[in-house]
Amino acid sequence: GENGSNNTNQIIVIESGPKPGEGLTPRKSGSATMKAAPTVKMMVQLFASKSNEFIHHHGKEGAHRYVRATAEGLTLQKTIAKDVLDDPNEQLKELGSYYVAYEHEQDELREEYETLKSLGGDS
Repeated sequence: GENGSNNTNQIIVIESGPKPGEGLTPRKSGSATMKAAPTVKMMVQLFASKSNEFIHHHGKEGAHRYVRATAEGLTLQKTIAKDVLDDPNEQLKELGSYYVAYEHEQDELREEYETLKSLGGDS
């Protein structure tokens, strides 16, 4: 509304990457890229926040259940991918995750790692 007379939500979409029509997979993500980039880009098992924040809202058992559920989900995704991909050995690579932090953030990163590990996350 004008001068804030109505409460309205505004959504701002910021597009990154190539101009329309340019690049390997212009303005596409996820499975929409499969014909242009026929490998699985990413399958993740993450909280939507830091693990301690997730635990604060859902409790340690809730976080543990989430980790178990997402682990089962990853297994299911991999099974489906192996069934539908033409060459799953080439198209589905499990290279792990690589976390980095500035030196002044290393204690926070280590705490996150230890918390995830205690919840049953892959190490």
